[in-house]
Parts: sequence; structure tokens; C-alpha cells
Amino acid sequence: SILLRHLDQDVDIISSHPMFGPGVHDDPYSTATWDGRPFVYEKVRVADLRRCEAFLDIFGQARCQMVEMSAEQHDKSTADAEFVTHLTGRLLDHQLLPPT
Repeated sequence: SILLRHLDQDVDIISSHPMFGPGVHDDPYSTATWDGRPFVYEKVRVADLRRCEAFLDIFGQARCQMVEMSAEQHDKSTADAEFVTHLTGRLLDHQLLPPT
């Protein structure tokens, strides 16, 4: 809503969450590691369809699984799992495992 209020009407807004997971961060510029990984996005406002499709094609051509979904729907479907995952990681990192 902040972007919609403050950016000009000719600015495209695409909310995205590349859900690439572990291993991808070893070489984030290698599109080989993107194969089959979910790329969740929402076209919030598109002023230039060709520009929008060119951006999304970067991920489609890298063979990502393209998932168009509203931000609200994405949050509902992932919030619990992410909370548990992040909490567990933080507990193990800061409380339960000594440094090695």
C-alpha cells in the first residue's frame, strides 16, 4: 500500500518471494539451482505489460515453478511453517547448540 501511494502510476509493482531454499545461496547467480523452485509473485500494479513479462520471464526461463498468488494468500499458507522453522533455527543457534 505504501508503494501504491508513493510511486508514480507508470511504475510496475510486483510482489515476489523466490522460495529457493537451502543450497541456492551457495551460488545465487547460478540459474541452474533455480530449476523447479517456486517463484511466488503477485502483479500488484502493472503499467507496462511487456516490461512485467520480461521480468517474470527471467525466472520462467530459469525453469522456476511460477506461482501467481496474492500476498495475503501466500502469507496465510506459509506463516505457520516459517514461524516454526525460524524459531527452531534460532533456538538451536542461540540456546541449545554450543559453538563448534
